[in-house]
Amino acid sequence: MGVANEAFELGYIQGVGWMILSGLGAFLAYVPIGSVLFDRVIATTRFRGNAVFAIYLVDSFGYTGAVVVQIFKDLFAYQFTRFEFLSNFTRLLSIGGGGLVIIVAIYFMSQTKSRSDAAT
Repeated sequence: MGVANEAFELGYIQGVGWMILSGLGAFLAYVPIGSVLFDRVIATTRFRGNAVFAIYLVDSFGYTGAVVVQIFKDLFAYQFTRFEFLSNFTRLLSIGGGGLVIIVAIYFMSQTKSRSDAAT
């Protein structure tokens, strides 16, 4: 989403391309990363079960968060147009989300390494 946002801001793509790539970016951040992340959490903790409940919880927080963001925009960021707010919010989430993905990847790689060292 961040790449699509910046490409639109710099004039490399038009509005339709921005909408399509933003939607694709939201989907790719939500479905594959969420399901793989929760699957890895279950595997790392060795908890017996599956990731369905965790995915359901994140789903409900996502819907609630969408409403909270819209209320926040209307009450506290009313000076921005909806596009300006979405563009800035997308930039913030892309940077923050990318950083969190890197932190989580480092954590799980260290957990996998420590388990493989303990097994040998």
